[in-house]
Amino acid sequence: MVATPGRKKPSDGDYAGLARLKVATAGTYRIALDQPVWIEVIANGIPIRAEAYQGRPGCNAPHKIVEFVLAAGTAITLQLSGGNGPSVRLAVTRAPEG
Repeated sequence: MVATPGRKKPSDGDYAGLARLKVATAGTYRIALDQPVWIEVIANGIPIRAEAYQGRPGCNAPHKIVEFVLAAGTAITLQLSGGNGPSVRLAVTRAPEG
């Protein structure tokens, strides 16, 4: 883990993972997940506060969307925890302006 998760500690058998990317353009970005996985977005070792989120219990297309405001050129780590399977589908997209 890159940082201590902001949510409860994972239980034995929970899955976790990391992904890294760099944001070229400043803006609000949405991270959509297909299952109820906890997500932290970390830049320079510091978790970035989510600006908004929504979830749809019982739905996996997507199950959860979390928004973060990111600066141009920001290298981030997506830290996932509390998963109930060995894989998760996620998408990172820029939120529409306005």
